[in-house]
Amino acid sequence: MKKKSKTKKEKNKNNKYLNFLFYIVIIAIVALGIWARIKGYLTNPSLWHDECALAWNIKHQSYLELFKNLRFSQVAPPMFLISVKAVVDIFNMKTNPVMTDLAMVTIPFVAGILSIFVFYFISREVFKKRISQIVAILLFSINLSLINYSLQIKQYSTDVLFVLLTILLFLKIDTEKLSKKALITYSVFAAVSIWFSFVTIFFWAAGFLVLLFKRKGLKNVGYLFLPLFVSCFLYAE
Repeated sequence: MKKKSKTKKEKNKNNKYLNFLFYIVIIAIVALGIWARIKGYLTNPSLWHDECALAWNIKHQSYLELFKNLRFSQVAPPMFLISVKAVVDIFNMKTNPVMTDLAMVTIPFVAGILSIFVFYFISREVFKKRISQIVAILLFSINLSLINYSLQIKQYSTDVLFVLLTILLFLKIDTEKLSKKALITYSVFAAVSIWFSFVTIFFWAAGFLVLLFKRKGLKNVGYLFLPLFVSCFLYAE
């Protein structure tokens, strides 16, 4: 009996040690991803022509005009443009071009960092083995394209964030057990998301189809879909 109790204690100690080691590795990887984005942000790389065209619209168009067709054949979600313009106006660095560039890229930069955390929670839902979670979050954190998206005055980084949030929502949602508070929260997020990211509509459509095929909690699925449908209608107008 003593030997058995000792082995149980040893297993518990080993599990605690492995848990501690796992979270240390995850924290280190996340810190590496954040550091790479901060380093790029402070370097303040030069804008390429598409960024310059979008930056002109953000700087010279009014908030209401950002809902209309943009100049120089630019296309971007209006709420993304408005949030970027709001940051620029808050910092009010119009006489300092370097600080203005940094202010304009703040939203993509923050979205890039938040995406790392959201992707970690997705990896926990998708992968059972911790080594798979570690590899997944490492590849995401040091992905050069994703780092580059975080440093551009474009909506790519916010696209990644809102797509990941949508995927995480559908991975965790249980339409049969949704509380009213959760239902309202998810519905509002569904309605708002397309105003920040066009591409999320494809993921919402795919998610709704999966929920319909499951045929569980169809009433709640309808409540989720209705605000998104209305939002899409308003956006088309």
